[in-house]
This record gives sequence, structure tokens and C-alpha cells, in this order.
Amino acid sequence: MYVGGTEHELQLECHLGCFRVSLKETISIPPRSEKIRPGQLLAPSDMNCQGPLEMEAYEKFQKSGKALLARSLIDPGDDVMVRLMNLSSNPQIVYKITVVGTTSAVTRVVESQDKLGVTDCEDSCIPDHLKELYSETIKDLNSDEAEKTKKILLRFQHLFSKSKDDFGRTSVIKHRIYTENAKTTKQPPRRLPHHAADFVDQEVEKMIEK
Repeated sequence: MYVGGTEHELQLECHLGCFRVSLKETISIPPRSEKIRPGQLLAPSDMNCQGPLEMEAYEKFQKSGKALLARSLIDPGDDVMVRLMNLSSNPQIVYKITVVGTTSAVTRVVESQDKLGVTDCEDSCIPDHLKELYSETIKDLNSDEAEKTKKILLRFQHLFSKSKDDFGRTSVIKHRIYTENAKTTKQPPRRLPHHAADFVDQEVEKMIEK
């Protein structure tokens, strides 16, 4: 490697984050569903990488919009399992040998006693906007399952809307409305009832503030 005109010798114990992962078989993923299927590590025959590898989505595959690939740790010596999720409203077909992920070397794996990363707390620590969801969810759960549910909600509380105006945004997926061959219709605007004028004004003001 040359830096500023000076040659520097590099020594690598593993291929630097260039291993790719492809599917072993063609799969069809139903709308808003996920599948776990076997994959294969595409590594050069002269490369012998030891230790766990981190698998992430291949950028070209992610941009295709076919599915999302779950990040995971894999062992080069074991079978590679690929977890794909289809967020669209249409079935998605991913063909055999399609490259879906890339890997990079992992220097250290730290095991946590609390896998959810949330300490124990009373029910009162649950945010107000999640209390109803929590109480409905744990009706048929035992105490251990209820505690795990609480930790999951606390860890991912930022993903839940706090009110009907708390929409949020995402760049992961785009909403599409398929009208097929439907004919275009034209309707005149409908007159707003007088008693609803104040309510509409308030809603518009809220939208402007957001």
C-alpha cells in the first residue's frame, strides 16, 4: 500500500470485510412476512478466516427493495442461516445465488446477562402511551413472560407513537397504492359543515406546528 508516495507492507489474517453471503435456494417471501433459509459464504479458497463474522445487508440487495436482511453473527465453520423480511404488500422472489449480505471480522463478542439491556423495574416505570398495550398483552402471560414483555417495550419505546399526531418517518420502505386499470374519477369539493369548522382549524394548526 502506498501512502504519500511511501510503500507500506500490510499483513492480514483474514479477508478484510469482503466475504459475501448468497442464498442456496430460490425463495418466495409472502407480504409482510419473514423467512429463514440456508445461505452460503462466498469466500476465496485461499482464505481461512477464523472466529465469528458479522453479517450485514449487501447494499445493492438492500436498495433493490426485495427484503430486509437481519444483522447476525455467523461462524464460518457452521451452516449460514439467512433471515429475510418482506415489508411490502406483494410477494417477493429472491433467486438462488443472489448475494444478500456481506461479512466482516469480529474481534470480540461480549455476552450480557440481561440480553434486553434493561434493568428490572416496577410497572409504574412504563410510559403512559404504552401502559394500555402492556396491560392487554400480559393478560395470558406468566410473571417471567410479563417481565420480558415489559423490558422489550421499554427498550423499544421510541418506536411507538405517543399520540395520534406522532407519526415519525422512515426511509426503509415507500408506500404504494396500486390502482391497476381503474378509471380516473373527478368529484367537486364538498362543503364543510359549519359545526366542524373549529375542529378542522385546530387540526390544521396542529399539523402546521409539527
